[in-house]
Amino acid sequence: MMVEIDPRRCQNTGYCIRLAPDVFGPGQDGAPTRVLIADPGPDLLGLAREAEALCPLGAITVGDGR
Repeated sequence: MMVEIDPRRCQNTGYCIRLAPDVFGPGQDGAPTRVLIADPGPDLLGLAREAEALCPLGAITVGDGR
């Protein structure tokens, strides 16, 4: 599975970072949140999917990477 953040939609709300700090991290100098682990294992995949569902701007996508 691949985790991506759309930088045009991300507004740095921080929900994803608080929920899954091993998967998401703050961008530098005001840049959008960044993905730390683009292909999380099963132990983090559930948190990445929850972050996708909770992102108020729909900036996170968790997909099969195709």
